[in-house]
Amino acid sequence: MEGEVVVDNEDSLFFLSEPAVVGLLPKWLDKVENTSFKYAGVSPWRAPLQWTATTNAAYYGRYIRSAYVIKSGNGSQTATWKVPILSAGQYDVYYYVSKDNELKYNKQAGGEYHFKVEYDEENEDAYIDLKKANEGWEPIGAYYFSSDTVRITLTNECKLRSVTADAVNDINRIRYMIRRELLSMKKIILTAAVCLGGYVSSQGQVSLTIEKAMDIAEEHSPSLRRSHMNLERYQQNLVAQRASLKSKFSLNLNPVDYSKSRSFDNRLSQWYTNERFSATGTFQVDQPILWTDGVLSLINRFGWQDNNSNIDGTKTSNKAFSNDLYLQLSQPIFTYNKRKMELQQIEYDYENANISYALQRLSTEKDITQQFYSVYMAQSQLAITREELTNAQQSYEIIKNKVEADLAARDELFQAEVNLASARSSLEEQQVSLENSKDQLKQTLGMDLNEDIMVFAEVQIKPVEVNLEKAIQHGLESRLELRQREIESKELAFDMIKTKALNEFKGDIALSFGLIGDNRHLEKIYNNPTQNPRVAISFSVPIFDWGEKKARVKAQEVAQKINRLEFHEDKVNIELNIRQTWRSLENLLSQIKIAKQNVANAQRTYDLNLTRYREGDITGMDMNQFQTQLSNKKIAYTQALINYKIELLNLKILSLYDFEHDVPIVPMEDLVTKK
Repeated sequence: MEGEVVVDNEDSLFFLSEPAVVGLLPKWLDKVENTSFKYAGVSPWRAPLQWTATTNAAYYGRYIRSAYVIKSGNGSQTATWKVPILSAGQYDVYYYVSKDNELKYNKQAGGEYHFKVEYDEENEDAYIDLKKANEGWEPIGAYYFSSDTVRITLTNECKLRSVTADAVNDINRIRYMIRRELLSMKKIILTAAVCLGGYVSSQGQVSLTIEKAMDIAEEHSPSLRRSHMNLERYQQNLVAQRASLKSKFSLNLNPVDYSKSRSFDNRLSQWYTNERFSATGTFQVDQPILWTDGVLSLINRFGWQDNNSNIDGTKTSNKAFSNDLYLQLSQPIFTYNKRKMELQQIEYDYENANISYALQRLSTEKDITQQFYSVYMAQSQLAITREELTNAQQSYEIIKNKVEADLAARDELFQAEVNLASARSSLEEQQVSLENSKDQLKQTLGMDLNEDIMVFAEVQIKPVEVNLEKAIQHGLESRLELRQREIESKELAFDMIKTKALNEFKGDIALSFGLIGDNRHLEKIYNNPTQNPRVAISFSVPIFDWGEKKARVKAQEVAQKINRLEFHEDKVNIELNIRQTWRSLENLLSQIKIAKQNVANAQRTYDLNLTRYREGDITGMDMNQFQTQLSNKKIAYTQALINYKIELLNLKILSLYDFEHDVPIVPMEDLVTKK
């Protein structure tokens, strides 16, 4: 047995259909026991109208013996198990049967469970006769599954009163006897179980789907974290710039200023002493004006001073309060609005950072997808290599028995030993390759390299209809790289404005009007105020700059032309890449059909020649060639499926449109701050 996959109703790979719409009266008549617990007590004699979780010792369960029960109907209500298949091969599919009281106590009761098995491009019906079936694992059927995900669906169509959805099991057949020493090799048991929102294998491996891998990367990927931190940096810059446009309040205080000096007055020919004590402060409100680049300020200077003089014993004292209150406007003229341009520049920087983050997410998704399927491919190759080893061991046993019976030459036994050793060596090499692929994926995801992982992938191909013209149109309208070019064009326009402002005629206007008051008494400070108007105009006139400004302007004009040329080239490249990817998808669909048929042919060829080998019609070397051919065809088929998946992702990234679900991709929907 190459492997076993069990999917229970408790697992995240189990899905139920949407609840049916029923009237109030049927709901009331078939009301399920009210409970806050997940599992309800239900009776098969009066089954619930909706899928209802319940427990029973007869059900399957590794941890919880539970199942879902529903009243029989027309088949519109379904339960689906998605079963991952690690390697192509022949599989036996089983369902866990538990017989309820209706079957146990009513000898006339009988009915069938109706299943649909979906794999590759096939959709087959299957049935289990519950009256004839035994409790436990009962076969649904035997199928050839490619390395893919199989959907097994149970409907509520049945002659019995109720239908129970429990667990399914896929077992990969062993076609030939395996030597006892090979039975000691570690079997791969894949049991899908819910554990902290993901899957955990029976050996404690962290099992990953592509969706879970993306979730882990979103939180732990080093490249995404760096890009997100860069986005936060530009966001804070934008917040700071917008805050700088609001009113600024400031208070400057000088509470103590004391000085004492002694001087000689030549005019009076005498010494005098001067002692001064003061306390001052300034309260100021500055309001930047975005649209004019000016600053409007309200200024209030207040203070108190005490001057004492002593001239030949004569003391004089001067105490007074003072307060200056005025409004001031500073306005540059004949130049560009620097403040408004800086704000726009930072807004574009922030949008560009958003775009870079979104592009990094798309790039990371692509890298993770490629590395994820690389691990998946390595797992598949390892499974095929194990199969080769099994077959090589069997060939060795066959030829050994022939040699011992004098039915074959001993050199054939030597060749069989060489083939067996080569198969063992290939197995070891493939194990190393798998571990290397795992480490690469874990590094990209930001996971601990010591963690062991196993990937589950759904590579079943359902051809996706792609409208080429729609893909091109949506790509040209939505690609973030084109928006980056537009932002670059606007930034170049800003640079041109700054360049033209070099050595240009400039001016400044300063206007202010206020009142100055002073008095020994604080309450009388404005009894006799003094008006304090001020008007000041200044100009800066360039005379000669040796052609500096002219040369810099020409350089900026060339930069703008380059930007327009690159914008056009980007549009052409987008259309070209979409066209090439579309053609590649069409070709891959043909390659998949051919590869699938090649696997089937190679399998039949191998099976036929194995019989000939046993009968002595062909040599071990010939048989080894057929084994190699079969393995190569299986690998080629799996690789073709993966290539289609990756190419479909490439088209989604190139066009920013998901043709699988027929919805546009908006990578910046939750990132750009709405202004």
